[in-house]
Amino acid sequence: MYSKAVKIGVIVLFFAVIAVSAVFSDFKGGKISESQNRRLAEFPDIESEDMDFEKFTEGFESWSNDNIGFQETYSRFYAKINTAAGIPTTDSVHYGRDGFYFITDDNSVDIATGKHVISEETLREIAETQQAVSDYYKSRGKTYYVVLVPGKASVYPEKIRGGSFEVTETTVDKIEKYLTENTDVKVINVKGALLECKEQGNLVFMKTDTHWTPVGAYAAYNTIMDRLIADGEIDVKADLDPDFSKTKPFDGDLGGMIGIDALPPEPLYYAEWKANFVLDQSSSEYTAVSDTIDTLSRTTKVELFRNEKRYLNSSENVNHKTLQIYGDSLFLDVRQIKQFFAESFETVQYLRVRSVCEELDLINDPDIVIYSAYERLAEHVLTNKPLISADSSVLDSLKEIPVNKSDVWNGNNGMLAEIKEQGSCKVENQEIVLDGSLERYDITGWALDFNLQTDLKDLFVFADDIPIKVIYGKKGTDVGKHFGFENVQNCRFSFSLRRDFLIKNNVKQLKFVMVSSDGVHKYEPVVYNVTIE
Repeated sequence: MYSKAVKIGVIVLFFAVIAVSAVFSDFKGGKISESQNRRLAEFPDIESEDMDFEKFTEGFESWSNDNIGFQETYSRFYAKINTAAGIPTTDSVHYGRDGFYFITDDNSVDIATGKHVISEETLREIAETQQAVSDYYKSRGKTYYVVLVPGKASVYPEKIRGGSFEVTETTVDKIEKYLTENTDVKVINVKGALLECKEQGNLVFMKTDTHWTPVGAYAAYNTIMDRLIADGEIDVKADLDPDFSKTKPFDGDLGGMIGIDALPPEPLYYAEWKANFVLDQSSSEYTAVSDTIDTLSRTTKVELFRNEKRYLNSSENVNHKTLQIYGDSLFLDVRQIKQFFAESFETVQYLRVRSVCEELDLINDPDIVIYSAYERLAEHVLTNKPLISADSSVLDSLKEIPVNKSDVWNGNNGMLAEIKEQGSCKVENQEIVLDGSLERYDITGWALDFNLQTDLKDLFVFADDIPIKVIYGKKGTDVGKHFGFENVQNCRFSFSLRRDFLIKNNVKQLKFVMVSSDGVHKYEPVVYNVTIE
């Protein structure tokens, strides 16, 4: 039996550890953990109108688990013990065969095994959104490509435990097929290139990480460049002939999710070649993009590469065009794919932004734009509403007539705007009240032609006098059924606004202008007053 003094000492030590940990806690939370590949929980908002005791305790537990002082030290100790015993420490990681680990979040493994299949409705929404983006770039003389990247599990399904799985058609293949058959959006699916590189004996995804290796990234780079050449967008690709013989130790993000240092580093084969580009961090263009991008979200990043050596050397055949990449963590430095592209273009700008943004496009005026979608997140990022303006010139030739104010609908004269999943933001009596702590607002709703009892031909939204791009024509048979209009099929809409855009332009109203289904006239604006609290 332990003496009373020892017991008291243990109790004192226990509370001392808790006290010290509390002092060094991050009381706000919400930071991005690169080691765990996720956003840490925020401290619960006690001022929220819908906050109750149960929600607070759940939020507090999540916050304390993620942000308590020395959390990484505790996590490292706990994870090492359990990993050594073969005990999984998180449901977010699948322990595969032959030292392979897979993230399970966002249906990653289920996509590869066929348990999760993308819906027809989501495919339609992807097509509507990406067609709108493609049309925006075409109207400005630019070329837009959607690049689809398969998940690690879709390339290495044989390494998944629990069955005998093989490479099969997955989400990226279905999206490629749907966009090709239903839109004129240019699509590049690099799954085939990665599988071919894998068949040649190369490791195209890290075993302990969610991302591709530089070898896999180089295979994707070549496929993308070959497509640009085939489409006549560029003339050549730089002959890099990189050396992949050297390695360095690499700590994968899945090891961080299991527990920091739970898995030993694995060798990363990286590319070496004589680089001709420079990283620009001082030009006015770089500064302008950096200042703008900081307002978009907390996970943004910008890098600008200039290929001055190759571009200025007349003996080098390089494309005198600029490339802009909207990408994610697949394009971070350790993967090297940005640097591969930087050898073949006059400038390459990488934006870790998950929505196309006109304000960023206008700064560097790119010739070619690539929007990358990783398979497990594709359903989300490909339906993100673009932050682009609309060409409203068609309205100039239409005669304005009053909106229908019949007994069937007097509320908002033929339309309804809503706020989608944005906390305490609300819409009442044509008043939109926005939560000032949010950075972006996704606005959805429906609008139809009450005179002709059918869908509109088009819908335009003006932030005061600034035209905003709206995705109109989403499925809305439920709205038609509610009003007894048989010809109403696709009357829903969506668009996004940024808080800083609204503040910068002192926007006080959103004006909705509906074009009749026959395209003959426009209805007088339906106006919503906007307030940011």
